[in-house]
Amino acid sequence: MDYFKQRRAYRKLLTEELSLSLGQNVLYRELLDYANDEGKIDEQFKLRNSVLASRTSLTEQGLSQARNRLVQEHLIEYTPGKKDKTAPAYKLVKLYKEFTKPLGNSLPASYKPVDQVVGSSVGQVVEHSTLLLPDKDKTKDKNHSPASAEPHVDFDKLFEYLNEKSGKHFKNTATNRKLVHERLREGFTPKDLQTAIDNVTAGWLGTDMEQYIRPSTIFRASKFEGYVNSVPRVAKPQRSRYGKPQRQEAIPEWMAKDYKAPKKEVTEADKAQLAEQLKELEQLRKGKDEDANTKTMA
Repeated sequence: MDYFKQRRAYRKLLTEELSLSLGQNVLYRELLDYANDEGKIDEQFKLRNSVLASRTSLTEQGLSQARNRLVQEHLIEYTPGKKDKTAPAYKLVKLYKEFTKPLGNSLPASYKPVDQVVGSSVGQVVEHSTLLLPDKDKTKDKNHSPASAEPHVDFDKLFEYLNEKSGKHFKNTATNRKLVHERLREGFTPKDLQTAIDNVTAGWLGTDMEQYIRPSTIFRASKFEGYVNSVPRVAKPQRSRYGKPQRQEAIPEWMAKDYKAPKKEVTEADKAQLAEQLKELEQLRKGKDEDANTKTMA
């Protein structure tokens, strides 16, 4: 099985036929990448649930549901393991077909090779069947490598955009560029890079996932396609330990750090009213003092 042909066939299924959730998509990509890395893309391989849950960020229940959906869609074969003894086994189902019809079968049964004399000095017989041999495989030529067709990306602007969206300070290093090159070689576009950054930052900023906003996470092989196709989530209000949303109190204007009280001109009428109020307060105070003295003498 060819890894890149399998990926292209899977992406075509997602585009034209299947509708998988983000968790289901991430699980399949992780299984495909693991099988390819371990050289078992055509074989059955074992992988513990704890490892898959860690790599896909799925819960035990979410992992089970995503796996069942992949089996139902005939994307994988699954053999349950035995608790504390053997890990579950997986095998990828081939999603594309190879059309390798022999060239000789394309000729009529009644066809016979024709001898052709090429000059008296050559004297060689050339069979027509030899003229049907395929040309040199140009995919093995350095001038026709996938990297030569890779879209151009201004890495300085790319990481500047990531820093602007995330509020962080990632650098244009060789390690970060390598991740981007790998995604471009897989057929993704510069627009996909920007979309993944937009979706991740929109869904993770202001949440516990904000700490994972970094190139190694966004451009990771097993999750990048999911980030490109995901729908940004609106951050929900943080909940208290009792499960109720925390109350958001509006801050009064006068509590602002740079607040300045408005100035009001004091008129003569205001002064007279204030003097009258002070006079009343003084009379009340004197009345209370007299009452206190009377009670003491009694």
